Amino acid sequence: MSDSIKQFVRGGVVLAALVALAWCGYWLHFTQYMAYDDEGYVLWSYRNYIAHGSLYADVFSQYGPFPYVLYHVGTLLTGGTMDTVAVRWLNLGYWLVCAGVAGHFVRRQTGSAGTGVAAATLTFLSLIVMISEPGHPGGLLAAITAVGTLVAANAVETKRPRRFAIATALTGVALLLSKINVGVFFCIAAGAWLALHTKAGSARRTLFWLVALGSVGTPLALMRTLQHEQWVMIFAFVVAAGALALLALIAPHCREEASPSDWLAGIATAGSVAALVVAAVWARGTPLGTLWQGLVVEPLRHPLVYVHPLSWPVAAPWLAAAGLAAALWHARKGDRPAWWTRAIAGLRLAALAWLGWISLHAIDFSLTSFGLRFGAPLIWLMAVPLQSGPTTPAQRARLWVAWVAVWQLLQAYPVAGSQTAWGGFLWFPVALVGGWEAVRHLAADGVRLARCWRGAAALSLAIVGSVAFGRAWAASYERYHSSQPLGLPGAEKLRLTDDYRLNLRILTRNAARHGNTLFSYPGMFSFNVWSGRPSPTLANVTHWFSLLDERQQQAIIDRLEADPRAVVIVQSYLINFLVVRDLAPRGRLHDYLLKNFAAAFRLDTYEFWVRRGRTIAADGTARFVRDAAGVHLEVIPEQAGDVAIVELQPIFGGGPPLARFAVSPHRPWNALALAADGTARAPGWSATAPVRTGDHLRLSIPLPTPLPVLPRSDYLRVVLYARDGREIETLRFAH
Repeated sequence: MSDSIKQFVRGGVVLAALVALAWCGYWLHFTQYMAYDDEGYVLWSYRNYIAHGSLYADVFSQYGPFPYVLYHVGTLLTGGTMDTVAVRWLNLGYWLVCAGVAGHFVRRQTGSAGTGVAAATLTFLSLIVMISEPGHPGGLLAAITAVGTLVAANAVETKRPRRFAIATALTGVALLLSKINVGVFFCIAAGAWLALHTKAGSARRTLFWLVALGSVGTPLALMRTLQHEQWVMIFAFVVAAGALALLALIAPHCREEASPSDWLAGIATAGSVAALVVAAVWARGTPLGTLWQGLVVEPLRHPLVYVHPLSWPVAAPWLAAAGLAAALWHARKGDRPAWWTRAIAGLRLAALAWLGWISLHAIDFSLTSFGLRFGAPLIWLMAVPLQSGPTTPAQRARLWVAWVAVWQLLQAYPVAGSQTAWGGFLWFPVALVGGWEAVRHLAADGVRLARCWRGAAALSLAIVGSVAFGRAWAASYERYHSSQPLGLPGAEKLRLTDDYRLNLRILTRNAARHGNTLFSYPGMFSFNVWSGRPSPTLANVTHWFSLLDERQQQAIIDRLEADPRAVVIVQSYLINFLVVRDLAPRGRLHDYLLKNFAAAFRLDTYEFWVRRGRTIAADGTARFVRDAAGVHLEVIPEQAGDVAIVELQPIFGGGPPLARFAVSPHRPWNALALAADGTARAPGWSATAPVRTGDHLRLSIPLPTPLPVLPRSDYLRVVLYARDGREIETLRFAH
């Protein structure tokens, strides 16, 4: 086979793999919505900034100004709108960029397109948690980190320190102005690397010890407020040990390449970009003092507001300590015995076999967890060059990526949620390059077995990658094709399970019909996007009871008090989740809501609150009513149509209807036109033919006796049909 045909085949395989990843990512993205709705919080803040400006002054945000400026410019250039669908497309793009960068880096390092595809697949699977928070700056930050690290790796490989300085400066300032802790970790990594490679003469030893001191001091300083927690101290130790182990490998091979002018080029680049972003938000109403508070001061309070602990495996600190000891011995030893490099290669393959086993369950986020918990302890093992003598440019580039990877792990403090993925994904391309090098090294030691080693490694990689991705593909396919479109404005393509889909539709449409102002507890601002109803003020965040000060909470109270049609959507499960973790909501706004609002109806763990004393007719809901005449099924349809048949169906699992009722002269229905508050606005009538619905009409359907045996109403849905069998609407039982 000619080289051109081989290249064509490889290109086709790579393209097919990328399309498959994109398709799987699309299915996953558009079948996920998290009740805590961080997505809605950041999306609503983007929309408010685009419409009003005044970031931090009026529009609340825990994040830096860069994403706001970026998306504002993007909407101006494209004429698009930031909505639920748009942020999912953007997040899918960031996800694929991270996977593509990992695959490209591994292909450059190994020369193997197949290994590159495997790296892209594993990185993709390690970031699967990204579907939980589309729109969150974390996805953008991961893509920026990936691209910046790759460009800087190419600069390391081609020995261009100025390009390295400029690339890392651009990356660092974009990260700093998006989420300050992520930017600080990247800048520390880039600054330390550049310092170790600067023409410093006799000061080089001092620079080395300063970097070593920073490797220990930075995690300890970052985590000082929670240092009494065991998981925090393990976290600090594991990262510090991983950084020191890498430093021991990097330092002996540093080249004096960078000059003061390279530093100045990077500083000038960072300063110019920062000035543009700051000028953009300042011009739209953010005072510089307020910008400082929002970008730097307020994020420092976060560890005192909400913490999500990380559960460390018992082996992690021991592996970190052993790795540091091994790295120090490796760095000090001149001529290393052959058994040592064989042992490292064997340990690499054992670690990759373990990773392969874990990756088979990647759909449940186990791969994400592996990258964080074992990334730092094993990073030295995957990055250390196996051959003696000077390192090659490619090996130095790998050490650089590993160095960034270990610092980015700190993102998971103090909230080890999606940050575990965003901070840990760079470990996977480093690990695969290390495994490829191990196979080549072992093959070189035993020439007769060379083809066996390489063939077995390639086959194992293909099997693991195919099975892992196949499971993700099957799960995503099932999720997408077993669900129905949500059909709300800005979220038309989102597909969810029937119970969740109906809950969100009913809550949103009742907010649009019965509310002028919409608030939520905790903050779930996707409902504002979908319903078109404004929030009381521009200060909106999920945990408003912890993050908004008394002045901001009072402003929300004043706006709610001024609107008798204000409504509140409540997620009781999330509130209970906080209560059992000693994070019970409190404060003046919390107290005001409990005193002045009450539930009009409930759907599972969602509640729809209106002002006390107010009643509403809840559209899209059903209930059983018992009176002197017997038991009736009452429904309040929202969609217009000629309803002739009503079915009770199980909400899960499908199957035949549990009960079916048709309007007829022998079994008439009672119809009553309702006002918005649920009172009659006209006399009722007895319907013997299909009933036209869609304008606050309540149908009361007499049930036969004896009643059919039915499950709890939580597990039922009510489906309305026209006479010809066309489905008009699906309702849920409200309580």
